[in-house]
Amino acid sequence: MARKILIVENSTDDREIMRITLNEMGRKEELEFAPSGAVALQCLREWQELPSLIFLDLKFPGMSGIDILRQIKADECFDDIPVVVVSGSSNPEEEKEVINAGADGFIFKNIDLEKFSFDINGVLQRFLEC
Repeated sequence: MARKILIVENSTDDREIMRITLNEMGRKEELEFAPSGAVALQCLREWQELPSLIFLDLKFPGMSGIDILRQIKADECFDDIPVVVVSGSSNPEEEKEVINAGADGFIFKNIDLEKFSFDINGVLQRFLEC
């Protein structure tokens, strides 16, 4: 059975960029998308097979990405799943905050798609190449 990656992102454009980036790398993982933190948390609770990796945006209406991250990491059923925050902000303080909240990594949503693809590939090698 293929491993699963959960992408928590409310922007349809950014979801599509992630999908295209991962597909162009020839990845075989099953991609699942959640448009909000509430949907992501519901999926985690309902799925029989948990994802091997979560990419999490920070900016959502209502519950912030950091709140979602904290809920994932506070639940012993999910706290071992690597969560990598993908943010449009390159603010070092924001990166420090998400790492302190339990994120396993931080990627800047780079306009340079080659750099973004390189960063995504580094995450995949770190967490999925066993």
